[in-house]
Amino acid sequence: MTERVRNSDLLRPTMFDFGLATTMFNVFMNIVDPFKIGRKVFFNPLIKLLTDAFEEYKAKTQVKFEMTQNTVLKILAAVAIFILCVFGAILLYVLFYLLYMPTVIQVKPAFMQYNKICDSDSATCDAGSSLSSYHSFPQAHLQLTKKQLMMVGQPYVLTLKLELPETPRNQELGMFMLCMDMKDKDHILKSHACRSTMLRYRSPWLHKLKTLLLIPFYLIGWDEEKQTLDIEMFTNYVDTTNQVTDIYVEIQSRVVEFYSVSLEICAHFSGLRYLIHHFPIISAAVGITINLIVLVCISLIIWYHYVYEMEWAEDTKYEYTGKHDLHSKIFDNDNDYDGPMSSKRKVSSSISTTDENVSILDNSDDKFELEDDLLLFDGSDRKTEE
Repeated sequence: MTERVRNSDLLRPTMFDFGLATTMFNVFMNIVDPFKIGRKVFFNPLIKLLTDAFEEYKAKTQVKFEMTQNTVLKILAAVAIFILCVFGAILLYVLFYLLYMPTVIQVKPAFMQYNKICDSDSATCDAGSSLSSYHSFPQAHLQLTKKQLMMVGQPYVLTLKLELPETPRNQELGMFMLCMDMKDKDHILKSHACRSTMLRYRSPWLHKLKTLLLIPFYLIGWDEEKQTLDIEMFTNYVDTTNQVTDIYVEIQSRVVEFYSVSLEICAHFSGLRYLIHHFPIISAAVGITINLIVLVCISLIIWYHYVYEMEWAEDTKYEYTGKHDLHSKIFDNDNDYDGPMSSKRKVSSSISTTDENVSILDNSDDKFELEDDLLLFDGSDRKTEE
């Protein structure tokens, strides 16, 4: 086993032996320059020059790397803040639109109700009961929810839409009245309006001609023999305190026949609401841009406050603490004042300390040379002796 281990050790690849090379180099230098004149005059200053150049290059590279790193981090932070500002601007515009712009059109179906007032054999029926003795005026109660309440100060147009079939009874009906009452949650009347209307008149010949032309559509079901009446009950209604919660609709006719009745609440815009409603894309672009500019300005102010002003404060603090430390070193050595001689002693002591520092700096080069000699030439001798 030992022979196999030795053979395997011989077969392993070996790295370059720096110790042997250093020893051979030291022997060569001792032979060539036994008095170390060339090493002190040429070799050691060259090593020092190369070492200083390398340290300077390393320091510059480290500074450039830190500057590049700080620049990249600032760019990434600026991009992230800009993206957040964009999303914030969009969110602010959406919130502004939801709070500022009311619902443009609200359509509520009015389910008309009838009340039985008399029987056919009763003597209390009035003259209208000869035509329709089984119902009173059609009435409907519309209750507005929180989302359907009218915005305070916004003008609205309230329109009743009636779909009436062109039956003989409706054609002979003539004029009839539509009334609307608007009440608050305490059932107090806030506004009242009544309007008169009737079917559009068509002569018998015109009616027959239209029927002949539209018979295919009537048979398929794409069209019907009906008329849709739009009656504006309130042209410019403004709710001042958001009190209207209940709307009552009544058709003052007992013989009218209809398919459906609905109430349309349409907001009448003016000014900024008109521009936002009729030019939504341009308004959204302008609003988001304004919000983005405001958010970017706020972000730049915060950035300046927390980056540049904090650096200025740190520099000022550093300068102040440095001056304070220097002042304390010069004037806080002795607590007692001994007259002008004491100040002379302090000045001389400070000068002597500076001289000592200078002497230490002057001797640093010789010490560096001695250390280099020990590392390069004495280490190998020690290894050989061992």
